[in-house]
Amino acid sequence: KKGNMEPLELGEGGFEVTPPYVEPTPKNEDEQLLIYSVAGLISSSLTLCGCALLFCLIIFRNRPSSTLRLVLGLTISDFLEGFCIFFWCLSNLLHTDLIHVEILCDSLGALIEIAAVTSGFYTLMISILLYLTIVSKKERVNKYVEILFHIVPWTVGISLSIVPFADWTGHIRYGSAGPWCWLPAQPTWPRFALNYIWQWSIILTIICMYSR
Repeated sequence: KKGNMEPLELGEGGFEVTPPYVEPTPKNEDEQLLIYSVAGLISSSLTLCGCALLFCLIIFRNRPSSTLRLVLGLTISDFLEGFCIFFWCLSNLLHTDLIHVEILCDSLGALIEIAAVTSGFYTLMISILLYLTIVSKKERVNKYVEILFHIVPWTVGISLSIVPFADWTGHIRYGSAGPWCWLPAQPTWPRFALNYIWQWSIILTIICMYSR
């Protein structure tokens, strides 16, 4: 029976007592949500401030370079993700219960997925551009190549974010992922297929590219 101290016979050596089973309580879950929400609110606030500062520095710069234009794209995607995290964490602290509003959960969950994947691919595009201009000593990158560098991150991000909406079984639909809405924790494969594998592949690609 749950919660009882039940002896388990090990043989002639004696007995060992199993530890009591402790079910998670609503109070513990509320405390955990509070900690995550406060941490998320602080980190997302810093992200938003940093992105806003970087955005202004690039926008008001005279003729920003191709690299800076890619950094601007990365800044925008990071700002979108920071905004979503800030919104959810603030709503949790205000006890608005907006996380159960399906259309809002789906919309901001998809936006987090878009921003997270797009940020990863912008990091890859910036790494490739720096490799071409510094390591390969290529003075300028064709403007069409630069346009492609902007198209790829958003195309992949938006495409992957649409996948959960096409799942009629409901196994990978956006939902509560702790303090905010995102891909479900169970089953685990949607997060790997739609996010983690892509991020890890980007990291390995950059490492391989610069280790040559």
